[in-house]
Amino acid sequence: MPLTDSQSYGSSFLAEMSEVRSVVCGATERSLVALDEVGRGTSTHDGAAIADSLLHHFTQSKNSPLLVFSTHYGSLTTLEQSHVRRMTMAYHHPCLPGDKLVFLYKLVNGEANESDSFGLHVAALAGLPHDCLTQAKSKCDEAKRGAIKLQVVRAIVDAASTNCHDDVAKLCALHRSLCTRARD
Repeated sequence: MPLTDSQSYGSSFLAEMSEVRSVVCGATERSLVALDEVGRGTSTHDGAAIADSLLHHFTQSKNSPLLVFSTHYGSLTTLEQSHVRRMTMAYHHPCLPGDKLVFLYKLVNGEANESDSFGLHVAALAGLPHDCLTQAKSKCDEAKRGAIKLQVVRAIVDAASTNCHDDVAKLCALHRSLCTRARD
């Protein structure tokens, strides 16, 4: 963090938000606005909410500028607008063990999937100790299992609210199975 950020604003996140305010207030229909990873300097929920509100502000505005908006918040890829184009960075995934991951630095249509995350691979390339990588992989797998269980619970609630009793029973059985596997 630059020293000037901490001296003049008290935090780098406040400095970021002040800069974003300047961009938002100064943008016109003739502007090119590039916002990169807005909201990363705070909690996940706050950051995602701020990024979402900014994206909606720019896409709903009558005089919206040309906007390049990069984010790691997957929830923002669901914005359904005819004039919004989703893109992601391309990569070459190794087919054989030991092959190296190659980032192509090429934008392609579509959004990144959760399975397209290579954080652990990059951490290994950077030389993080093996025990740290092993623990990180374990934590990552645990979080993914929790996310899947949460999706199943949400599906159960949705099915119950529409009186789909057969679906509720099947989803409850799936949830029990996931919980049992997690304990084993």
